[in-house]
Amino acid sequence: MVAHTAASHLLATSPNLSNFIEIALDELLPSASRMINAMHKWPNSQEPNEAGFNIANNTSDPIFEVMNRDPARATRFAGSMRGFLESPAFSPRHLVEGYEWGSVEKVVDVGGSGGSIATELVKEYKNLKCVVEDLPQTLDTASIPEDVKERVKLVPHDIFEQQLVQDADIYLIRFVLHDWSDKYAARILKGLVPALESGNGKIVINDTCLPDWGTMSLFDQRFLRATSLTMREIQNGKERDAKDWKHLLRLADQRLVLREVRRPVGSALSILVVELVKDD
Repeated sequence: MVAHTAASHLLATSPNLSNFIEIALDELLPSASRMINAMHKWPNSQEPNEAGFNIANNTSDPIFEVMNRDPARATRFAGSMRGFLESPAFSPRHLVEGYEWGSVEKVVDVGGSGGSIATELVKEYKNLKCVVEDLPQTLDTASIPEDVKERVKLVPHDIFEQQLVQDADIYLIRFVLHDWSDKYAARILKGLVPALESGNGKIVINDTCLPDWGTMSLFDQRFLRATSLTMREIQNGKERDAKDWKHLLRLADQRLVLREVRRPVGSALSILVVELVKDD
C-alpha cells in the first residue's frame, strides 16, 4: 500500500505550505549563499538593499520592492507568510489572550496589513476599537467581517512617518520590527513618540525576544536564531533579545522604557510592553 505521511499530505493539500517551500528554495537559499559576500561588500550595513538577496538577484532594490513589482512572486511570497503564520506558535490567540485588552478602548495596529489581528481583537473584546495602518495597496487587500466593520478602521499610513492618531491606548506593532535593522526599526518607534507624549498610551510589541541559552529547547532556540539569519540575509533585519530591545528603544528615544516581557506558553512571539517616561 502507498499512502501519504502526515507531512507529505500537508504538502500536497496546503498551497500556503507549498508557497513557503518554494520561497525558501528560490529566494532564501540563494540569499543565504550570498550573505557573507554582502557583509564583505557592505560592512556593518543596516540598509535593506545591501544584503545577500541583492547580490543573488543583482538588484539595488529592497526585497519587498522587488516582490511587489512581480505579481506572481508577490502572491507566492504572501502565501508563504500566511503558511508560516498558520503555525500554532504564531497563532494570534497568544496575543489576544496574553495581554489585558479588557481595559483598553482604542488600539492602533501599526503595519497591521489586512487587519486580521484587529479583527481577532474586536471580536473578543466588545469595548475595543481598532485602527489598522498600512500602505494603501496593502489595505486594499483587507477583508473585514461585516459584524465588526464599524469597530475596525483602515487608515493609509507609512510606518516610517510620524503617527497621526494621538488618542490610542495601545500602539501595537506585531511581527514588523524584526524585518528591519536598528536604524529603521528605531525610526518606526520614534514616529510613535509624539503620540505617547500627548496622551497616556503604551506601545505593545508582539515579536521575537530571543531567550537566554538553556531556557527553552535546543530545537526552538535553533529555529529562532535561524530566523534571525534569514532576516539578515534578505534585508539586514534581525531578531532581538531583551538587551537588544532595550538598546533599540534607547536609539529611538531615551525615554522609552521596556516595562515587561512575557512569552505566552506555546508562542514563538513575546509581548513587550513599552512606556514613555515623561518629564515632570
